[in-house]
Amino acid sequence: FIAYPNPAKNELSLHVNATTISSYEILDMQGRSVLKADVSNLTLVKLNTSALKSGAYIVKAVTPYGVAQKSLVIE
Repeated sequence: FIAYPNPAKNELSLHVNATTISSYEILDMQGRSVLKADVSNLTLVKLNTSALKSGAYIVKAVTPYGVAQKSLVIE
């Protein structure tokens, strides 16, 4: 599971190899969901992060094999 660019400004790409993403969620450091969506089993998801405040977040991607997560910084 790859989330790039990191740090991100206005756009973030989520990519997985050999499987698909069915949904994603971005959480702030207090565990509150700030952005989430269901997607149609894509290998590459591009999302607009311009509405997020600068800071640290956790991004989670749900795949058929489970949930993957990464740290994320928004500039």
